[in-house]
Amino acid sequence: MAHRGLAARCRLFLGALPSLRWQCDFLIERNLATNSLRSSGFEPCIEEQKDLGFFVHRSKNNNLPVYTEFRTGRRRKFTIIRKVEGDLHILANEVRRILPDNTVVQVNETSSSVVIEGLYWKQIMQLLASQGF
Repeated sequence: MAHRGLAARCRLFLGALPSLRWQCDFLIERNLATNSLRSSGFEPCIEEQKDLGFFVHRSKNNNLPVYTEFRTGRRRKFTIIRKVEGDLHILANEVRRILPDNTVVQVNETSSSVVIEGLYWKQIMQLLASQGF
C-alpha cells in the first residue's frame, strides 16, 4: 500500500512535467525491486540480531556513533564509540581483539562509551557492521 501512495504522490507532483514522469516511474520500479523506499540508501540489518551482551544504537541519521577526537593540541588522537547499551567490557574486548596489542582501550561507564587511543575509525566501523549494527 505504501508503494501505491508514493507512486500517486510522485505522479501528482510531476503531472505538470510529463518529460520527467518517466524518471519518476523508473525510480518507483527500482525501489519496488530493491524493496527500499529510503532516499538515504540505509538498509537495516535483515538477519536476526545476535545476543552479544551489548548493543550500539545508531544516531538519528542512521549512522554508527563512532567518532574521532583530538586533544592536547591535536597531538593525542582518540576514537570514541558512543551510545553503547549493555556490557561495555565485552565491546572493549572485541575492539582489543582486532587492534594492535599495545592499543589502550578504556571503558567509560558514566557516558556509556568506549575510548580507544589512536585513530581506528575504519576498523571499528567494519567491526560493528560485521556484527550487524
